[in-house]
Amino acid sequence: FSSRRRHTRYISVTGVQTCALPILKTDGFKENKEGYHVYKGRDKHHLFRITTLNQQPLSFNLDPYIQGILFQMDLPLTLSCKESFDVMLESITNFQKDLDCMLIDSNKKELNINHIERIRYQVEKIENQMVVRNIPPGSACARRLFS
Repeated sequence: FSSRRRHTRYISVTGVQTCALPILKTDGFKENKEGYHVYKGRDKHHLFRITTLNQQPLSFNLDPYIQGILFQMDLPLTLSCKESFDVMLESITNFQKDLDCMLIDSNKKELNINHIERIRYQVEKIENQMVVRNIPPGSACARRLFS
């Protein structure tokens, strides 16, 4: 999914039992003040976050079964889009293996390696376009233009 003003990439993991909470803690996620589980890089910058399918914070206390988890990366605000995507993909792979669930796109169609490579290519293309236009991803300029 992408909009005209913002480029946000989503990958969904469907059918998640609430036993996912321990995975969040071991996989490097921290809950922010808004209640979203965010993953930060070595430099403490936000790389991506996970939400419910309707983009609300995950709440494991209310329901023992969640329809799905959305992995969300806001490209203009991410310092290194390609590297962040790879970190996000590693986290997604961990979820998929540990929870025995499937990856889907925004149209609820199953994702395979070819789809993921196309998403990676789009991420790289958007990052390159920003750099060519002298808008470094994660910079104050990107934050101002895309907020």
